[in-house]
Amino acid sequence: MKYLIDAARQYGLDEIADRALENPNVHGIIVDVHPLWLMCYGHYLRGFSSGLWENELFEYALRRFSYYPDYNFLSTSDIFQTTVPFDLGWLPRGWDNFFNKSSGLLVRIQLRPGSKPVELGSANYRLSVVQEHSPVVQFSASAKQLLRPLEGGVSIGYASDPPGTLGGILKDTNGQCYGLTCGHVIRNTGVIVDQPSSIDYSTPGSIGSCVYNCLPFPNNGNLCNPRNTTYLNDMDIALVELDPQIQSACSILNIGSIKDYMPANNLHPNLKVEFNGRSSGHQTLVTGGIGLVMEVEDTQTGQKSCVKDLIEIKQPSLSNLVLQRPVKGGDSGAWITINGTNGLEWAGMIIGENRQAGFAIHSEDILTHLNSNGYSLTCI
Repeated sequence: MKYLIDAARQYGLDEIADRALENPNVHGIIVDVHPLWLMCYGHYLRGFSSGLWENELFEYALRRFSYYPDYNFLSTSDIFQTTVPFDLGWLPRGWDNFFNKSSGLLVRIQLRPGSKPVELGSANYRLSVVQEHSPVVQFSASAKQLLRPLEGGVSIGYASDPPGTLGGILKDTNGQCYGLTCGHVIRNTGVIVDQPSSIDYSTPGSIGSCVYNCLPFPNNGNLCNPRNTTYLNDMDIALVELDPQIQSACSILNIGSIKDYMPANNLHPNLKVEFNGRSSGHQTLVTGGIGLVMEVEDTQTGQKSCVKDLIEIKQPSLSNLVLQRPVKGGDSGAWITINGTNGLEWAGMIIGENRQAGFAIHSEDILTHLNSNGYSLTCI
């Protein structure tokens, strides 16, 4: 999904980000697609958009959006059940005339609740921009039964630390199995890891020890900016080497067997995703945009970090959000899965939430990072 950022940079994303991120009330920027564009594009892919009908479609969508201008939610009929070709160069007829914009991309500036909108100046930006009040993302470390063979989507923890979720199982070329979760769930290498956590189960079972940890470093009070790489993070992972006697499976509780990982550029907005978390259990959500940069708070230490390239996952409708938060504390480490070309594919790992949405690291980035640190692993 990082191609959204690359595309938006051609239309002035960096200028918007620099201006917005100077304001301490901005805690993140998400690059998304405009819901009107997404609605029209879905009809275009279904073969309904041509000639005069395309004009009528755009006018219908515009009336619907004008009646209730919700930049975050579309109807369930607009959700993609699997990945589709995503042509950002396509525009509905009339788009340029009505919006005076060069693309269907949307920049969503995240404001702290109660703060005033940011003054972006009088520049004629070629991207649609909306400012939203939302809580700061927090690491969400908080399936609680003993599970053997071990699989993803279950409680995991160390001693009395807040528990999280074992996302899934990875293997190396020698057949050694590893469990993957967040670095803020298992914070130190060498410690013995339990499944379920001792907080969730009176007699937890040891599954192995943490052999690798990459925890986001704090920003030390500096404002987040994607061009200030000194304080920019893209990883929050812990790798647990499983003991030889622990049987495991490359599958996720309540979801099924993982067939492959999903390349980052196969992801796009409004795509159906599933995960199974320690606290939420099984959830079906949709992808939102991608975080150019997000401020994330560690609720254990109070420290804040700047994290880039996070996948936003959210409820498919406002009514769903009213009924249930998409991600809860304790879901950190859960893998998000999507039906891809090879079957059920691992798309990312949840690291945090802000009550309105969850945020995840791309699976491709995780595997690349682990490989560069001596762990050549697969998820099948």
